[in-house]
Parts: sequence; structure tokens; C-alpha cells
Amino acid sequence: MGFWGYWSAVARRSFAEAWALIGFERPARIIVAALIYVVYIVIVWNWRGVEDATGDIAGTIAGIAAPLIILPLIYIWKFAQTPWRMALEDAAQIASLQQAASGEEVKAPARDMTLGELFHHIRPDVLGKENGEDIWLKVGTEVMQAFIDGTVKVWGRKCSTDQGWNGQSWEQLPPHVQITPDKWAWAHFTYQFFAAGTERNAHVRWRAPGTHKEFYFDVRVSRAEAQKVWPRPS
Repeated sequence: MGFWGYWSAVARRSFAEAWALIGFERPARIIVAALIYVVYIVIVWNWRGVEDATGDIAGTIAGIAAPLIILPLIYIWKFAQTPWRMALEDAAQIASLQQAASGEEVKAPARDMTLGELFHHIRPDVLGKENGEDIWLKVGTEVMQAFIDGTVKVWGRKCSTDQGWNGQSWEQLPPHVQITPDKWAWAHFTYQFFAAGTERNAHVRWRAPGTHKEFYFDVRVSRAEAQKVWPRPS
């Protein structure tokens, strides 16, 4: 809000509060009161004569004029108070938003486990074989199903090719975005996360029928969530 916009808001609020203070905040109330008073004057005019009716009119005009006369004084008083009150309200709103934001940060699960760490957590011998089959493929199927079910939340940084973020600055990283469960039905692991030095490579490839490809690198889950789903044997 600019300079003029701010002081215009102060002026409007000050006038509205001053107007309400003298009892004129509801136009409907004024109209009803005026109609009732007109009926009253007609009755007095007919029953008590012109002089009594005129006296009542004069007294009423004076009663209406008195609040209008003091309205500028009330407006000045409100105008002096309003900036300070608006500042307090803004400070309270900012504090409330900051508290809410900090609460959301506390509730949000940490993204502190990479896909490679997750696979090794589930099976420390993930790169070996079992009954002639690659263990990492079996673990991949299990992990993929957990992602599809939404049992574990997943985040990744989106990139445009399967080369990931190679050759680009880490200081300009795209933000982590949640990869929602509905996407995992069309996703595939590249399994490049097992190799050292592949942090920037695409670890997940996604493409639904009739859509363009999406790639994600630096894919992460919450360690706490992963340990609940795949607890280590004691």
C-alpha cells in the first residue's frame, strides 16, 4: 500500500468509527427513526396545534445537529488513534502468521533420507542377489507400492531431462516438490542413485499416456516415516 493509499484507509476508517460512535452507522435505522418522527409530528400537529408541533420540530433539529457538530472533533480523535491501532493490528497479524508457519514447519516431515539410503535401510544387502534375483529390483517394487499407496511421502526436484541437474549450479536448484501418489503408477526408478557422484542425475522418470516426460533428482523421503514402514529388526 502506497503513501496515499495508507492515509486514505486511515481517513475512511476514522470517519466510519466516528460516524458509528454518534449512532449513525446504520442508514436504515435513521430512515425508520425519521418515518416514526414524521408520524409523531403529524399526530401532534392535528391534536395539539401548530405551535406545539413547531416546538417539537425545533427541538428535534437541535438534537440531530448536536452530534453532527461534534462529529469533526470525534473524527480528529479517531484519526489520531487509527495509525497506532492499525500498526498494532498488523503486528499481531504478522505474529499470528509466523506462528502458524512455524507450526506447519514443525508438522511437516523432514526430507532427510535419499532413495539410496532408503533402499539400503530396507535391505543393507540391496546390491546383492537372492535366489538368483537382484535384491534391488524386489526392494524397488516394494518401495514403489508404498509410494503409490501414499504410505510414505516423497519429494523431488524436477528437471527436464534424464541428465538431471548436471552441469548446472547447485545455487539455482529447483525447489523440492511433493511427488503425489497418483503419479507413482506411471513412474520408474532409474536406480542411478546407487552410484556415487550421481546426486544430480534423474532418479525418477515419469510419463503418463498422452503427457510429456518428467524427471526428478535428489528424491527424498522422511526418515521417521520410512522407519515406521520398514523398521529395522532389533
